Amino acid sequence: MMLASLLFGCGTAPRGKLPADCSGVPGDFHTPDTSLRPGDATHGPGTQGRPVELEAVARPPSRNSVIPLLYIYGPQGEYVVDTHPYAKLLKDPAFVQVRKEAYWGEVVDSSYYQVPWLDKCSQAAMLGRDVSFVAPPKGILFMQFVPPSCAECDRLTKAIDDFTQQNPAMLVRWVRVIVPRSIGALNE
Repeated sequence: MMLASLLFGCGTAPRGKLPADCSGVPGDFHTPDTSLRPGDATHGPGTQGRPVELEAVARPPSRNSVIPLLYIYGPQGEYVVDTHPYAKLLKDPAFVQVRKEAYWGEVVDSSYYQVPWLDKCSQAAMLGRDVSFVAPPKGILFMQFVPPSCAECDRLTKAIDDFTQQNPAMLVRWVRVIVPRSIGALNE
């Protein structure tokens, strides 16, 4: 079953303002405000076992933006893509599909790069607040974007839930970003 995991940022809300230390180039690999410490783990030893919920307050800064339903980050704030050591832990078909849809590819000097459709600077602009993209030490960060009426989101939620249960010793931070219809909608 195919997971349609792209939201289109075509709502009526204002566009977000990029953090001052961001370039504005789509796909920027820069991490805004690197002084932020990792967010507290929500799952794993000694945690409450519930995701943090935030609400998006603005559309992505660039026009024609897509908003993938999930980005996954490692302990240095790096994207967890196919070549990342944690990718082997993320075998659920829902994770595999969103990894395919959350990035576009580019070849430079015979090296292949996976470039995010919605970079960290744009995600921070949508939230209108400081946010850390650094996973807990030796852990993983799930940044899930949840629009209204999203069956695909239920599959991703189950996949993340299953991951936390299958890896109980791993520190996990799970952030669910609620995306109102005024910010984006699934392409149906």
